[in-house]
Amino acid sequence: QNKLHRCAGPEDLVTCENILRDITSPGAQYSGEFINQMRIFYEELKEFFNAKGLEDVLQQLLNRGEPSAESVNMITKFLDAKRSGANYFDQLDLLLKVRQGFAGFMESLEDGEQLQRVRLADTQLEDYGFVLFANANQQLEHLDQSKNWAKEAWNNTLRTMILALENMALSGTLPLESTALKNDITSILQSEMDTLKERSTLLRLRAVFERASREADDFSSVVSNLYMGRVQTIAKALGVDPRAANVFAEAEIRANIVFQMSRCTSLAMKHIRMELQLPPWDVLSPGTAAGVLRHVSTLDELKEKQLGEPCVVILDTAEGDEEVPVQVVAIVLGHDLPHLSHLGVRTRQANCAFACAEEKSNYDKLLAQHRASLDTEAFVKIVIGAEGEITIEKGDKAKSKPLDNTSNGGANSSVAALEDTLAAVTIAEPNVSNKEALAFDKVDVTNGGAKSNFARHLQQIASESKGLFSTPKSMVVPYGVFDACKSAHKAEYNGLVTKFNAGSLEIKSEVSAEMRRAIVKWQIPS
Repeated sequence: QNKLHRCAGPEDLVTCENILRDITSPGAQYSGEFINQMRIFYEELKEFFNAKGLEDVLQQLLNRGEPSAESVNMITKFLDAKRSGANYFDQLDLLLKVRQGFAGFMESLEDGEQLQRVRLADTQLEDYGFVLFANANQQLEHLDQSKNWAKEAWNNTLRTMILALENMALSGTLPLESTALKNDITSILQSEMDTLKERSTLLRLRAVFERASREADDFSSVVSNLYMGRVQTIAKALGVDPRAANVFAEAEIRANIVFQMSRCTSLAMKHIRMELQLPPWDVLSPGTAAGVLRHVSTLDELKEKQLGEPCVVILDTAEGDEEVPVQVVAIVLGHDLPHLSHLGVRTRQANCAFACAEEKSNYDKLLAQHRASLDTEAFVKIVIGAEGEITIEKGDKAKSKPLDNTSNGGANSSVAALEDTLAAVTIAEPNVSNKEALAFDKVDVTNGGAKSNFARHLQQIASESKGLFSTPKSMVVPYGVFDACKSAHKAEYNGLVTKFNAGSLEIKSEVSAEMRRAIVKWQIPS
């Protein structure tokens, strides 16, 4: 009970329920007081994870016949499934249908008590869905640990992702991206399950799950940026413990269905990498850094050392709830970790390069390769690439940047990287002389952009392919069209740009929406 109390996650509702069943089964010899305390804890756990109040809220809607006869029917089916202990997929299917029904009515309902009741029920359903998705991921992780990852596991993974993305869209979490991803995964589930071992299908899966991973990272960044400064200011004014303020945004991230989607994505990417024989590293935060190479069992070991220089850490284990020490500029971890774990979020916020080993054998191999550098605590340069490659080589201490111990609430906010010499990027001056749509043979990089220019090359190749493939007839809207429209509304456009540049975060959001509305109304030259 003490372990559950300190470390409980939503999936531990099932664990606690099993413990209660065992200690109250015939022949079990436990004191009445212990059983009573366990029951109290179980009720508290259900309330904490929003698994208790949901039925009361939905029952209230049933009693009132709200918001519609169709919704009442779906609520009844969902409650029957929940009370009977139906499997999580059946419950999630029904939960989604209830939420979809609510979404349509919330758009048409006026502000008032009925809208408030429906919105509260929808929020409770979303919270309970988080618990169901945690159970689904726990089952997938069990299949992973048992080395029984086959077609059934992929089927369950894709179903979990589809349901998670549909719920995210209903909650307004990057709805366009969530819907697009859901459609891609649905297509794979419906037509490509028999070709899961083929490279083309695996590459498509990889692209979809990488896109899902980016969506989770984008959500994390948006929430962190939204809350971080405000929460710390309010916490300081109210005398709230700074540690609680520092994890406020992260708590919002990890309590969202996006976290469970990210958890499922990480597991899927692990098996895709294995099947495609890709680099065996899961990169949570790519980057280049330089520092003294150190090998530690846990990050706590670094607290005992007086370190005044940047460190590249080879780390045996992490629970996921650690803080990033200020002197750490890169971490290579010996096992996998969810992308939206506390440590995963913190490394991205601190610009700390971070990768996890999918298989311990690869971590052990890395340790062996760099044992001499570890033994002498050599100064090294590490590159953790976005595609999963890691290189560690001798670094130049004289070129490293000093640590910044002040920003990001005390966390290291900049990688102490080598000042690598990068090739200059040359961007061609745009040609805005063309004010009308262009045929492909008139397009180049300066008037239509790199993508349009490449499409022109593709069309040319198609014409010379002797019917091997073809491209659709196309035209390009050149840069000059927008320039012409902008010139016709110069005062309005420049005023909005000035307002945007000078405004706060809230003002920028409002001005962006205003600018979009204005541009949509512009007359395009014909």
